[in-house]
Amino acid sequence: PAPSTPPAAAHRPSPAALTVNHPQDAVLAEDRDGLLVAPADPLHPFLFDHPTDHVPGMVLLEAARQAVAYRSGGALARPCAGRLRAVRFTELAPPARVLCTRHHATCVFRVVQGGTPTAYGTLSYT
Repeated sequence: PAPSTPPAAAHRPSPAALTVNHPQDAVLAEDRDGLLVAPADPLHPFLFDHPTDHVPGMVLLEAARQAVAYRSGGALARPCAGRLRAVRFTELAPPARVLCTRHHATCVFRVVQGGTPTAYGTLSYT
């Protein structure tokens, strides 16, 4: 999937300010609130040498949400808040497992791949 483009209100700092050699190497844009991750070239041969080379964090977060919904029989389907911490990349193979435990209105989860934790977090429900 291609990275998102910066909002219209954002501008890209000069390549020199970002200490890159070419505008296509830039991966930041700036708006009045700060810096945004916004790659200039989603086909960059170095930065994007594979369409996907690991499982994106949002996929991990959605996997955790679905695991909680499944384990709770649908009672906990729409979190009002979530937190994910990736401690290492979750690769595309071997398949990673999502483990979740409910504590009242909060679920704790972790993602494990090959016996090694790769991410963990919480999902909160009302």
